Amino acid sequence: MKKIIALVLSVVMVLALAACGGQKAANMPAADTEDNAEAATIKVALLLSGSRGDGAYLDYVCAGADKAAAELPIELKVLEIADAADYESNLVAMADAGYDVIIGGSTWFAEPITTHAAEYPNVKFIELDGVAEGENVVSVNFSFKDGGYLAGVAAAMLSTKTDIPGIDGAKVIGYVGGIDVPTLQWIEAGYKAGAASVDPDIQVLSAYVGSFSNPTTAKELAIAQIDAGANVIIASAGGSGLGVLEAASEAGVYCIGFDQYETGNYASSFFTTVERGIDSITYDVIKSITDGDWVGGQEIVCSVENGYCSLSDMENFKSVVGEAFPQDIPDRIDEVISQMKSGEIVMKDE
Repeated sequence: MKKIIALVLSVVMVLALAACGGQKAANMPAADTEDNAEAATIKVALLLSGSRGDGAYLDYVCAGADKAAAELPIELKVLEIADAADYESNLVAMADAGYDVIIGGSTWFAEPITTHAAEYPNVKFIELDGVAEGENVVSVNFSFKDGGYLAGVAAAMLSTKTDIPGIDGAKVIGYVGGIDVPTLQWIEAGYKAGAASVDPDIQVLSAYVGSFSNPTTAKELAIAQIDAGANVIIASAGGSGLGVLEAASEAGVYCIGFDQYETGNYASSFFTTVERGIDSITYDVIKSITDGDWVGGQEIVCSVENGYCSLSDMENFKSVVGEAFPQDIPDRIDEVISQMKSGEIVMKDE
């Protein structure tokens, strides 16, 4: 009988201990979970060579970063830097402040990143729209001629559509660039090649503003091209592009944007825009870090082939011209994109 009582007492004690153990596990403090979540948050600094609100390139960069901040475990800080002399000091300041990821938001940060990346081996650097050197650097570049080529095809075809108001059939189209640098020269070269593929006799008028934030001068250059016969002009000019849109609107002709989606009050003259996938690639590279797929020391080139570069859907233009909308233009663009993806058409930025 004593043995039975002892056995029962032993079982009760075991059950009591088990219950206490289970209760302790159930009441583990939530602070551990919060600490882990906080530790998983990646601090990202995005450096802009200018300010949001350009309706073009910088707004695309910010859109990709903002999406990442909304969907991924990151803490985002955006620095709008007005003076080029401050690009390097701000980059170093963010690295010293303990940011895990520093994004140079334009080509102007390539040199500072190359200079300082090795000093901060635990920081991941992303250089957008340029190439920087370093084992802890991913550079994102773009096949500028791809976009220019697509725009040239579209512009040349539109210039023949005399049933559309403002198009007189002249074999003249225009190009207004921001700053005369190699990347914009590649866009211009692609634009001319695309136009020539439609009609080798077409004339392309070219001019450069000297700035990405001077719509007044851009408008003057566009007016000169319109006076010389251009019915379609591409604006590869950042914030200056609004000046080209304004000139096109006042003259009743049409504008193609490059990284430009803000049309202000000039939507009636907005034909299409070259989309380089800037917002998408900005998001994708940040996501590669949060997913653990980051590989430093590489250059990613966004192109038609890998699906980043295309023209916008022309829905705005369709609403402007109605039944006169030239469906053969988007059909031809789809065909050109297929040829680029297959390697039948190859554009090289060189």
